[in-house]
Amino acid sequence: MSCIVFAGSCGSSKQIGKTVAQILDLPFYEVETKTFPDTEMLVRLPIEKLREKGPPKKELKDMNVIYVQSTAPAQSQHLIELFLTVENIKSRGARSLIVVVPYLAHARQDKEFTPGETISNKVIGKIMKRLKVDYLITVDVHFHREVGHYSYEGIRAYNATAAKALAEYIRDKLGINNPKILIPDEGHKPIIKAVMPILGKDIIFGKKERLGDREVYISFPEDTSVKGKTVAVFDDMISTGTTCIKAAEYLKKMGADRIILAATHALYVDHGKARSRLFNAGIERVVTTNTIPQEDSVVDVGPIIADAIKLSGFLS
Repeated sequence: MSCIVFAGSCGSSKQIGKTVAQILDLPFYEVETKTFPDTEMLVRLPIEKLREKGPPKKELKDMNVIYVQSTAPAQSQHLIELFLTVENIKSRGARSLIVVVPYLAHARQDKEFTPGETISNKVIGKIMKRLKVDYLITVDVHFHREVGHYSYEGIRAYNATAAKALAEYIRDKLGINNPKILIPDEGHKPIIKAVMPILGKDIIFGKKERLGDREVYISFPEDTSVKGKTVAVFDDMISTGTTCIKAAEYLKKMGADRIILAATHALYVDHGKARSRLFNAGIERVVTTNTIPQEDSVVDVGPIIADAIKLSGFLS
């Protein structure tokens, strides 16, 4: 059965899509987008090339389609692009549609933290379900920390992790073996299964409580021994950097020699000032992926996503 890969405009979506297509030996197409003067968006599939596959308006008839679109800032714009493209693909007769969202916006708004809030994460899932997305692939999504299959508002989904690839980079490219490992948010504990075989079992867990948009409280074990040691800190994302800065301050206070930070998604808010604050707090090196392209993006999630697609069963 025929299968093709599309990619949207957000960040490194095209780069990731091309990598996935190359690994799976599938044709690759870029989705065309245009923003009008009033900021409304037009989405267009490369129809001239697709019409070789079938009759007009059913150019994707009986095909399996993989669509890669991250939803990093500007989140709202990229979500609209995703929704418009999904509807376009499904209306043209696609047999099945795998949507790959390397960074899923609103993943942290998965409950009503204060009365009256919209649970935007659920709304996005419901829209995808209504648009008939058949399968969703995420990477270290915030609301589902476990690696593997899950249900997202009734959509079959798979959450992959970049933890193994980040750990391998620290070991192989930075030459760091058997460091102390700090997980400042114990909710991120599931990644340890991927990290331990590469960096060892010397692990510290923090307990994190979010007090506001830019304020967190983290408690650490009092008997932690990191004096003179290298510590690798793992988190799923860096936004304001507050969590990782708190962790770095704690480690420096306890006498740590070197601090390496690894995170899947680097948002670096405040026009990049979040990154500067990390280094000012004593972090020596930041290692991130290309789910959100930054200067620290050294790990490509394309191969990770290709592996997840193979597990989906849609290519058989």
